[in-house]
Amino acid sequence: MIPDHVLVPDGDGGYYKYIYQDAPIPPEHPVWIDMRDVMPHNANSDNPNWTGGSDWAIVESKSAITIHHVGVEGASAINVAKWTTRLYSSGGKGLPRLQYHFWIDRNGTIRYCTDLKYGFWHDHGGYPNSHISVVFAGRCDVTRPPQVQMDAAVELVQYLKDEYSLSVVRGHNEVSSGLTICPGWKKWKDDFLNLLNSPLSFAIVDLE
Repeated sequence: MIPDHVLVPDGDGGYYKYIYQDAPIPPEHPVWIDMRDVMPHNANSDNPNWTGGSDWAIVESKSAITIHHVGVEGASAINVAKWTTRLYSSGGKGLPRLQYHFWIDRNGTIRYCTDLKYGFWHDHGGYPNSHISVVFAGRCDVTRPPQVQMDAAVELVQYLKDEYSLSVVRGHNEVSSGLTICPGWKKWKDDFLNLLNSPLSFAIVDLE
């Protein structure tokens, strides 16, 4: 029997699960990586604004997709997750888990980081939150996302729209009524939405 995944070192002492697709992935297409099993969880959250207990609420239904950017260059998903879950008293955010369901690297790699069942804080959309959180790595208000990153985001968002019958895709700034510039897409939002509304030819992997 051919395995459907292999564990690959993440470069930081851990491993992530690389999921094989049914056919070889052409170089121009994104790679999908399931990192849920290796992402840190802080069951003793000490953020002063957090009163939700040891983990985020479970929200099975989804109502929209919110686009974010990390806001700094060079940060990895695993390192941001470690900072998010580090105790507030030790310089972290002191929260249970990473506040992004999906992370898209500059090279187009899509990382499934936090299970979609969790409805965490991420866009000023209330709590528990039914919005899916998708983040672009990098500071996208300064540098337009590379085309391979943009294409990967389009593939992911189109898959999520179809899977959950969603029609609403907004930036964090649009949900938060201008409290943030995130995802910094003033100069590339139209390009992204135009790509999203174009026919796709990508191979989609099942995220179950």
